[in-house]
Amino acid sequence: MNTDMTMKKKSILSQKWRAYNRGLSEWRRVIASLMYREAKTSWGEHSLGIVWAFLEPVSHILILYFIRIILLGSSAEHGEISTFLFLATGLFPFFLFRNVFYKALNCVSGNRALLVFPQIKILDFVIARSLLELMTYGWSFFISILILAWFEGGIPILNIYHIMLGFLYIWLLGIGLGLTILPIYGKFKVVDEIIGVGLRILYFLSGVMFSFIDAPVALREYLVYIPTFHAIEYVRSGFGHVYGEYVNTNYIGLWAALLIMCGILLVKRYKAFILNVK
Repeated sequence: MNTDMTMKKKSILSQKWRAYNRGLSEWRRVIASLMYREAKTSWGEHSLGIVWAFLEPVSHILILYFIRIILLGSSAEHGEISTFLFLATGLFPFFLFRNVFYKALNCVSGNRALLVFPQIKILDFVIARSLLELMTYGWSFFISILILAWFEGGIPILNIYHIMLGFLYIWLLGIGLGLTILPIYGKFKVVDEIIGVGLRILYFLSGVMFSFIDAPVALREYLVYIPTFHAIEYVRSGFGHVYGEYVNTNYIGLWAALLIMCGILLVKRYKAFILNVK
């Protein structure tokens, strides 16, 4: 009797495992197909294509670098790393955050027809688009580091784990914030205006152009509450010891987890509103 019961339990577990594997395989195919579709749509429509993910941050780096020379009259190194590297470690992560955020917000527009298929969900669009942006900006940053290393005669990498994890943190923050705002994005004009202003403020307060040690003392007490600032500083800590002193990875992770959980709950709760209201 015990042997029969054991065999039945094993059979049930085996069936459940096979069903789970089939579902996971189908989900992976959906994500891969959506990523291919997104890449073909995004890179096929623009003449610069994927190169723009590299050129946009580089153009900002050059502009900010020359502004620094004009204002300060010097191109001196920024702490432990060069000014070019300092700006690159701020701009590439921030543009990743901004693009992932907007990709999540606009995941439904242009894709409504695909949502008639039961195996495709709103979250699938967000995951596919976000993964594509992570791959794009990850490679763009890697190429920029190689170019800087060639010009500067080498770049010391202290901790590649900090660099990769910093990019992952800011990527998750972009996904979570995008999902959270998705239900009301495009429905109320004031929300769109607030988003535009908010991103401009974040651009300056996320440490793109300065680190914690460079910031005015009066501003430091507020910077520690901005999770994107922690993420960018964490990326920089992979190149210079001084930048990771005030980083709290638990704080970034908590913000990312809360935003993603709230975003998923809101998207599921207001799915009909998101799909029916254009």
